[in-house]
Amino acid sequence: AAPWTVQVGKLAVNGARLAWTDRLPAAPVQLVLSELNLSAQDIQPMAARQADVPLVLQARVASVSARRAEAGRLSVKARLRLPSEQAGWRWSGQVQAERLPLQAVEPYVSERLNLDLQRADASFRGQVDASQQRRGVAVSVAGDAALDDVRASTLSPAEDLLLWKSLQLR
Repeated sequence: AAPWTVQVGKLAVNGARLAWTDRLPAAPVQLVLSELNLSAQDIQPMAARQADVPLVLQARVASVSARRAEAGRLSVKARLRLPSEQAGWRWSGQVQAERLPLQAVEPYVSERLNLDLQRADASFRGQVDASQQRRGVAVSVAGDAALDDVRASTLSPAEDLLLWKSLQLR
């Protein structure tokens, strides 16, 4: 008998909200994606040979415990190739992130870095390419990045560490 086939001609999610919580760090990481719009076409997850799937994503990104009301913005226009028997997955896309709340993910690094990140808005505009290789994941990033309104201190002893209005990397 022939193997199963699955094909999705068009996938569209409009105006969704997604709440995400990771309780593994000492303090939970909680993010909310709102005004989430996602579209993809011609998805064939069980095909022996995978074609590139056009993918478009737009969302507002906020911390559940936001210390400010306004959420950041994320926009992605990419091509995704799902893994197959012949090759691993591959991603290539344009990413535009504006004022994402970096302090929301601070629990992942705070204990290792002795850092209390009160605020940091991260922005990025550029190309991101990633693929699954035999020995791991290969990532290539080219673009402009910025950290705005950065306020950080050390945990022990509690002392001011960083106070930046803006840091831009090109």
